[in-house]
Amino acid sequence: MESIGTVKAFFIFFGSLAVLGCIAEARDGQVPLVGLCFAILTLCIGLFLRGLLPRHAWLISSLLIVGFLYTLVIDIASIASGESPVLKKVVDLFIRLFLTFYLLSNVKRLATEAQMKDKHNPKAQADG
Repeated sequence: MESIGTVKAFFIFFGSLAVLGCIAEARDGQVPLVGLCFAILTLCIGLFLRGLLPRHAWLISSLLIVGFLYTLVIDIASIASGESPVLKKVVDLFIRLFLTFYLLSNVKRLATEAQMKDKHNPKAQADG
C-alpha cells in the first residue's frame, strides 16, 4: 500500500519526464500540444494531490484513463505508419498499462481514505 507522498512522487516524476520529453520533441520541430497538456496536468495533479483526493478523485482517474487511451492511439498510429518497431511499442504499452492501473488503484484507495477522514473530522466539514 502506497502513501499519498509516494503516489504524489509518481505523478510529479512521470509528469516531469513527460514535460521534458515534449520539450525534446519540440526541439526537433514537432510540437506535441496534446501530449504537453497531459504532461502538465499530470505534474499539477502530483503537486496538488492531497487537495484533489477527497473531492476530485474522478478527475485524477479520468486523466489517467484518457492519457493511456491517447498513448494507445498514438502508438497504434506509429506502428501502422512503420515509424517504430512493433515489439518496442507493445512493451511500452504494457508498462504504461501496468502503471496506469497501479496509479488508478492507489488513487481510488487514497481517495476513499481521505473521504473517510473528512467524515470523521467535524472541523473540516464546518470549513468546507
